[in-house]
This record gives sequence, structure tokens and C-alpha cells, in this order.
Amino acid sequence: NNLLQARQHIARLWLKIPESKLEIAFSGLLGKVHRHLLTTDVRFHEPTSGEQRWLAEVVSILNQRPRHSQHISRLLAIMPYYRADQIGPHTLDITLVPSWLRTNYLQYLLTTPTFFSQIGEAGNYQRYYQALVSYLHHLFVQNPNGASDMLERKTLASQFQQHGNFIPLYFNEANLKKTYVQRAEILSQLLTQKGYALDYELSMPPAHRKKVRLGVLAANFLPSAETFAALPFYEYLSRDFEVILYSLQQTDHPLEHYCASCASGFYRLPDGMAERVSFLRSQDIDILLIATNVTAVANDICLLALHRLARIQLTSGGSVVTTGMPHMDYYISGQLTDLGENAQDHYCETLLRLEGTAHCFSYGEQPPQTTVSVERAKIDRTTVNRQSLNIPESSIVFTSGANLFKITPELLEMWVSIIVSVPQSVLMLFPYGPNWSRNYPKISFTKLLEQRFHSQGIAPECLRIVDPEPVLNRDELKVYFQMADIYLDSTPFSGTTSLIEPLEVGLPIVSYQGQYFRSAMGAAILKSLDLHDLVGASFEEYIQKAIALGTNEQFRAQIKHQVRVAMSQKPTVLDSRIYAAQIGDLFNKLFMDKLSQSLCEILRLRAINLIAFPDWQQSEDRLLKDLMELVWAIAHHPNQESMTLLLVLDGTVVDAEGASLALSSVAMNLMMEDDDTTAYEELEISLVEELGPAQWQVLFHQIQGRIILKKENQDVIAAANAYNLPASKIETLATLFC
Repeated sequence: NNLLQARQHIARLWLKIPESKLEIAFSGLLGKVHRHLLTTDVRFHEPTSGEQRWLAEVVSILNQRPRHSQHISRLLAIMPYYRADQIGPHTLDITLVPSWLRTNYLQYLLTTPTFFSQIGEAGNYQRYYQALVSYLHHLFVQNPNGASDMLERKTLASQFQQHGNFIPLYFNEANLKKTYVQRAEILSQLLTQKGYALDYELSMPPAHRKKVRLGVLAANFLPSAETFAALPFYEYLSRDFEVILYSLQQTDHPLEHYCASCASGFYRLPDGMAERVSFLRSQDIDILLIATNVTAVANDICLLALHRLARIQLTSGGSVVTTGMPHMDYYISGQLTDLGENAQDHYCETLLRLEGTAHCFSYGEQPPQTTVSVERAKIDRTTVNRQSLNIPESSIVFTSGANLFKITPELLEMWVSIIVSVPQSVLMLFPYGPNWSRNYPKISFTKLLEQRFHSQGIAPECLRIVDPEPVLNRDELKVYFQMADIYLDSTPFSGTTSLIEPLEVGLPIVSYQGQYFRSAMGAAILKSLDLHDLVGASFEEYIQKAIALGTNEQFRAQIKHQVRVAMSQKPTVLDSRIYAAQIGDLFNKLFMDKLSQSLCEILRLRAINLIAFPDWQQSEDRLLKDLMELVWAIAHHPNQESMTLLLVLDGTVVDAEGASLALSSVAMNLMMEDDDTTAYEELEISLVEELGPAQWQVLFHQIQGRIILKKENQDVIAAANAYNLPASKIETLATLFC
């Protein structure tokens, strides 16, 4: 109440202060209290009816053009009451705000709702935030020499990095690619201005390396949805891979130890961005999996992911939308998770779709817990039952572990209509899980839910918000779910890890089938279990399926049996071994493709690539004669413009520099003797130094033939396994490859 009174008092003070005195007031005690108010829960309280009248007048004035003479004072007055997206379209232009207010004003523009309370608010906010990011992109990237100076733009961009929160954009099915690309470009420019080199070129992997080096980069390896989703990528991965974990923290948690036991190495990254980037680049990583969400806020992993750190960089379900980052090469999804024909249009990365769902979860070696916390008191799990929660045994209990953020007003309306339609039904929610936040506006959210139930004439006892302390672990949560009858998945941002516990206790789950990743994740998991009857193709069908389960006991029992049977057969969503086999094949292909691309660039390969293995230890005269015959034949071949000649070095007597000198001598002699000197202008000759088995294998897929020389290095030919290549003598070359 004191804060609400302070909000009203301060707002009226701003309205009384002359425009010329606002800067002084903002830098003093009034401004300090004002800024504090913007960090408190007072922002979530609706204005009184009396306040709403004068606030409506203020909003009208703020949207006037040209600007009102007291524009800034009214803006300051309204900031503790409304977010910028609730005021109007003319709030975005930072240059219309005096310089002394700009930093704080950008923070205000970036303020995100903790939850949405009005129908349509999520969509409106998404459009507002996309417009804001587009405006900031124009200000910082497209028009860097605009109205504000370099120092101020850098300061404002830093505010964007620190306060930009993209979580509220998740709760729709819109294509967010453009916005995330703009976000990445703003952050990239900021890092570049701070002196960080984002681009980096890694050389070919060392020839002696026999395994593909997979790095897994995460903020930590503590129990979380991200850790559970990333573990199957490497838990049982083929021994053809060398797995190394990189973390910002080292905690000695049992799950961290288990994750490390599945890898060849575990490193805690050094402090400092430059030091971390340098360390990761020194690791010479072939494939780097970014396992932490980099699309919500610009955390340290996000800033690292903007750098080129490995030959191949990719992410998956940890980030539920495209990253927009130029150095993120691939996004791993699933055929059931990204159904849309134009799904690639939603990603800046190359979209890779695994068979089935994108997700697999592993929980490591976690011993089951034996106690459950209810109302802050540890009790034996056998006493946690409907009676302890004041839920009648005859009730039909719908439940959901969807986080508060996911429960949009539209979703709440769907759930309310289900409760209204199912007699004696109860909705039991667990909205305050630790994966999203440690601090929730619980009072305001509870009030919103109670108001919606009351407005539909639903008794208060039909709503149960479970908020035990400390936070429930998986086994404890399953005890609660065993009391329920039906689980309701969230939409349009569906669940993934939150669906596993209800499935493990045999609960039917109702989910909505969206077309793209974040709205199709839950349905994909159910379809992978062959539980198609639980998936609604529309919101109406979602509601009808939930009502049918709630009102038809026989149907509910039948579906429960199907769930138990599906979960008893080691479902793929929990089978790390099957997942690892699929991931291993995919990673091998990506690595081989990258090797092929690198070899094509380094060796300047063309449509026709021929290879020869000179004996560099023979006499210089004999060597030069062999090379002259070979080069002349290539230079005068009808398809010479489409050819690359590869000469393999043996790494002994002649190095690359010596071989280049020999070839220069050969070319000079041929051009002096040959009337047609133009034949040598397009000649492409590349020297092949030491390669490993994988590199030879990839290269040979690009080779059309081996040229037999009078004297060759047989040891190198055998080591490279080149005897299987089609071979021809120099004399017959003119009739081949035409």
C-alpha cells in the first residue's frame, strides 16, 4: 500500500515540475525513488479507477503529434503505471527524449511483463518488441552515425545487452527470424566495438587426430532442463568422438560428475570474455554444441556463441527459436517438431531434422528421493495425497507443470472452459518451477487466476496452486502427479521436460499440434510414443479431448493404459543410446562435409581433380623431367580450365616451399619452350601435405583419377590407400576426362 501511494504521489509531482527543472529533479531524490519504483512489484498492480481517468488523459497527450510541451513530465509520471507497449506507438524514438533520460528510458522500453493478463496482450507485446528491436537495429547498426554520438550509442547498446529479455516473444507462433538476426547484429557490433574479434579461421584438423572432437558448452551441468536435454548428445556417443565439456562453473554436483564421466575432459572456463574465447579457440574443436539457451537473454554463453569458436557450431532444443547468429551453423530439430514446409524460413541456421522428435532426455544417475516438502514441512511421501491438499477423492483433477510465463490469458481461457465443462473438476498447477526464474510475482498471478475462476462462477476450491518449499525434485513431483487424472500441456509454447514426469506416472497428456518448434514440442513427444489421440490439431480440439478424458472414465482408463504401455517400452524420448546413434551419424556427416568444404577451398579443387605421388627423393633432374611431362599434359588437356592437379608431398626431403620452387622452375622452362604460353595461365596445381585417414577419405571422394609417374613414392600411396583410385599414365591423359 505504501508503494502504491508513493507511485501516485511521485506521478503527481512529475506533472507539477516545469520541463526546465526535470533534469535536476531526476538526478535527485525524486529520480532515485522513481527508479526504485520501476524495479518493484508495484508495476504489476492495476491503477485505481480514479488513477485510470487521469492516466487516460496522459496517454492521449503522449500520443499527440507534434509533441506536447510537457511530454517528458507526463512520460515520467506514467512509467510506474504502464509498460511502453501499453502507451502507444510513439514511445520508441529515443532521440526525442533528452540525453539525461535516455539510458533509463531504454531500460523502460525494454521492460518485459512477468506474465500476460489480458487477451491479445502476448501478441501485442510481441509486435511491440519486434518493432523496438528493429528500431534499435536501425539506430545502432544501420545508422551508426545518427543523432547520438558514438559513446552514447555504445552505452545504449550495452543497456540492450544487459536488459533485453526475449522470453515474452516465445508465446506465439510468429516467425522471429528477422528479430533474432537484428538482435545478433546489435550484440555483435557492441562486442566488436569493445575490441573482440568475432571472426576466426580454424585450420584443418591435425593429421594425427583420429577422433572428431565434440565440445559441449554450457553455463553449468547442474540439474536443469538444459542439462537433461544435452546429456543424450554425448552420454553414449560413439568412441569415434572425443567429448569435452566446457562450463562457466564447476560445482562438484553429482550430476556434473556423471556428465564429466561421459566425456574425455571437463574444463571450467577462465574468467573474462577474451580469456574464454582464447581458451576455446585453442582447444581446436571440430563440433561445438551450445547447450545453454542463448535466445532468452544475452548471457555469457550467448556472447561466447557470437564468436567463431569451432569448425562447426550448432544448437538444439536448449534454444527454442533461431539464434540469429552468423556463427551458428546448424539447428537440430526433428521431423515431428518442425512440421511446416517452410520451417527453414524460421531459422538463420541450416535446419537439420532428426527422425521423430528433436528431444531426448537423460537424468544421469540420480537416486530417488524419499521425502516431499508440503507447505515448508518435510513429511513422508505417503502422506501426500488428495486429503492433504483438500481435494475430494471424487474430483477429476486436471494438472499442469507449465511455468507461469507459459500460462497466457488465451491458454487460461481454454483451461477455464475445460473446468466449467467437466463436473467436479479441479485444476492443480505447479507454475513456479526453477528452470525459468527464482523470483515470481506470486500474489499478482494468483489473484489473476482466482479472478478468472470467479468470473466464470467456478468455486475457489476448484483451483489449487501448489508452491512447496524447497522446490520439488522429479520424484517428489511425480507423487503429486499420481493424484491427478489428466495433464494439460501449455500452448502455444508447449512443454518438453515438464511432460516426462506425468508420462512416467501414466497420466494422459493433452497437447496442441503447432507447425513449428516451440508450438509442436509437446505433440511431437506424444506422437513419438504413438499417442496420437492426445494431440489436438486446433485449440477447440484440444479442449474437446480434455473434456472427453474428464467426463468419460472408460476412455480415460484406456488412454492411461496406452500411456503406461508406451512408457514401459523404453521410449525414444528417454533412450540415449538410440539418440546417440542418430546424433553420431549426423555429426560424422557434418564433420565430413566440413572437411570436404575445407579441402575444396584449401586445395582449390575443380570439377576434375587428378592426383600424383612424385618421389621427391629422386634426383633433381629426374624429378623435374617427370613434373614437366605431367604439367605439360595437364596444361594442354581440352578441359584444363576445369582441372586441378594435386601433387602429394612426403614430408621428408622436400617441403612445401621447396616443392613450390621446383614447380616454378618447371613452369618457367615450359613457357620458354612452348609456343602456347596461354595454356599455363589457368593452370591450377595444389600441393598436398600430411593428411589423416579421414581427410584422405574425404579428398578421394573429390578425385577423379591418379596419374602414374615413372617414379612414385609407393609408401605414401600405400599409406593413403590410393591404390584403389582409377589410375592412368601421362601418355593417355589427353584422351581421358574429356
